[in-house]
Amino acid sequence: MGKIFLIDDDEVFNLLSKIQINLVVPDAEVVEFTSALAALEFLNSNSSAGRDLPRFIFLDVRMPEMDGFGFLDAIESSITLSALNIPIIMLTSSLHPADRKRAQSYKSILEYWEKPLSIKDFEKIKDRL
Repeated sequence: MGKIFLIDDDEVFNLLSKIQINLVVPDAEVVEFTSALAALEFLNSNSSAGRDLPRFIFLDVRMPEMDGFGFLDAIESSITLSALNIPIIMLTSSLHPADRKRAQSYKSILEYWEKPLSIKDFEKIKDRL
């Protein structure tokens, strides 16, 4: 089992999600980032060596400094990062249909989930984690 990245500025949400993921996939190594910019810097630093890269990313829509869409723009505009083909599930508490539509325009987005999440959400994709 590889790494799973949780990118969300809400530390409580990250903790609860990490617990839920580990209940579904006990051997998953969940790495939390409270900043999309920090996660992007990590990916840029490690992508060429191919080490410590996630198999999956859970990404919040709304964050300070760099939001989820800014993160996606950076990933998809980078030849190196886009070639990694890391599946991303976008997470949101927003009910704006425009956010869902915009998320679907990115090739790396696998799904768009509304918070709060449950174990059932993670069980739906257990085989991919």
